[in-house]
Amino acid sequence: MLLMGTLLLGLGGCVYLRLYAVYRQMQDFDAQITVPAGARLSLQFRTPKLKRDDPEALIGAPPSQVTAHDGGERLTWCFRRVLADGDVVPDDGKELTFDIEVRDGRVTAVTFPAQVDRVLDRATAVAMLKSLGHGRVDTTARAVEADFRPDAVLDAATLARTARISLEAVLGAPSRTAITDGRQWAFYDYRLDGVAAAPPAVASIGFDYGVENLRAQAVRVTINKLWLSLRLAAPVAPAASAPAVISDSTD
Repeated sequence: MLLMGTLLLGLGGCVYLRLYAVYRQMQDFDAQITVPAGARLSLQFRTPKLKRDDPEALIGAPPSQVTAHDGGERLTWCFRRVLADGDVVPDDGKELTFDIEVRDGRVTAVTFPAQVDRVLDRATAVAMLKSLGHGRVDTTARAVEADFRPDAVLDAATLARTARISLEAVLGAPSRTAITDGRQWAFYDYRLDGVAAAPPAVASIGFDYGVENLRAQAVRVTINKLWLSLRLAAPVAPAASAPAVISDSTD
């Protein structure tokens, strides 16, 4: 499996510099970041770099909820799916929830939506995150391109979770679909819960007709100043001599 990605950030000044400091921490992942056991993938920073308000600047809206947590705060951004008619889907277990833990004015931990663990096993997800710290940085474009090479070929069960029928079981039905460049695209529109004037968030997944069961071939995510584009080559059958390859990018 080949995954090419680029994450471009239209950021300026100090927020970008602090985000770049986090990128540098990713280069020494095991020494700088811990991944605790738990129901959801979470990164805990040994030396926090981001300030409390930086996530809000990136997302473009205040958190949906703020609660006291472990001597500090937990900032929660909950994204709910928007249907084609504009109606927001109520609680159905498929909303995407990001939790940011803050202590002494600094971001100490980031917890990803539960859906990540339903699509990727924990080891693969962590390995993909580690690869970002060894990417090629374009300071002009504020981009990072990274190659991810897992220790073993992704097994059939992992590949099956990227099939459209499997992803829809996790994410729900898409808001809209389209066919472009030989791919069938499923677009997921999201609205930030509890925030009146939040920028739109869109996740789009491209499925290749030439691959059995319409496995995902591309993923694009747009949230305010964040733009993530991932391109996956057609997955090959597991083989002892054929390592899987994934490439990611962040700005």
